[in-house]
Amino acid sequence: QGHEEDVHGDDEAGFTRAGKDLTGVAGPGSSEGKPSGFVWIGISSPRCTFARNFIFESDRKGNMDAIANKALELLLQEISSND
Repeated sequence: QGHEEDVHGDDEAGFTRAGKDLTGVAGPGSSEGKPSGFVWIGISSPRCTFARNFIFESDRKGNMDAIANKALELLLQEISSND
């Protein structure tokens, strides 16, 4: 639930159609028991707020690229569903 609260707070002023929040471990190696490539991606819009976790299995750059692409994909899906 904390991840949903983080992303929902991005739009308290009401200036955005949707927002995103990311937290995780790009790598290399694990951190605090979370494996390399583990990430939470949160999306918030006037319609809904949600957070999902993913595990990407690449090197640090590959994970960062995959995380950014997934976040943009989820954000675009949410923006499109609000039209």
